[in-house]
Amino acid sequence: MPATFSIETIFSIAGALAVVQFLLSLWIAERLKSQLQLENAKVLEAMKWEVRVREQAAKVAEYMSATANLAETDPPERYAQLNRLSWELALWLPTDVYRSMGQALTLRTETQNELTVIMQVRKHLLGDHAGDLSSEEIVVHSPGIGKHRYLARK
Repeated sequence: MPATFSIETIFSIAGALAVVQFLLSLWIAERLKSQLQLENAKVLEAMKWEVRVREQAAKVAEYMSATANLAETDPPERYAQLNRLSWELALWLPTDVYRSMGQALTLRTETQNELTVIMQVRKHLLGDHAGDLSSEEIVVHSPGIGKHRYLARK
């Protein structure tokens, strides 16, 4: 015997299916929305972290430059400022880079100096994008930096 449904039953089933479909579409939309919000939050945090790391890299350059020009006659405040910078860097830099920085300041050699530390920080930050820039190619300003070029043009 074939099943027979009344028009009311068919409309009730169709209405129930429409409600289920509507609720399912709302659930899927909310799920996608929350997933996108989570992804955006992760990307934003990663970007904030990268900015913070770059700020710390700038502090490395500031610290290395300041210590290169430090004199025994400098006031105690200058030493306190550099200690603060050093301690901040200890919180952020990878262990090997921080150790290299300390060695470059205390046991400076041709292979371990301020510029090699700057290059380590560059490689740490840029990773594969660091390129092949070497410490010998970093510009260091000093009196007469452009004098030989000027004389060669005359």
